[in-house]
Amino acid sequence: MSKTEPDFKMRLSGGQYLALPEATRGALIIGMVEMLELTSTRLGPAERPQIDSILRYARPLSERDLRIILDQYLSDTKAALQYAIASDLIVALSEKCGLKRI
Repeated sequence: MSKTEPDFKMRLSGGQYLALPEATRGALIIGMVEMLELTSTRLGPAERPQIDSILRYARPLSERDLRIILDQYLSDTKAALQYAIASDLIVALSEKCGLKRI
């Protein structure tokens, strides 16, 4: 990478997520939920019911509600601060909708 190119990282940890402004965190969450929606259309019959449960729970929630859920999960689960934020969001929503494991 040349010195003029930005240093993009493809993984954002829970700790990095919390350092972002509130509006940016909300936009990021909405994007992750939209990506989960798209991914669910390509899953097999074994995986799809679990993801669909998460999406049924998440769809009616506002960006603010989703952000509060993820922020609370990260606050309660300090180890999650080092994990990829997309994984943290799936786990947080899984717990909220009553899934034991996905």
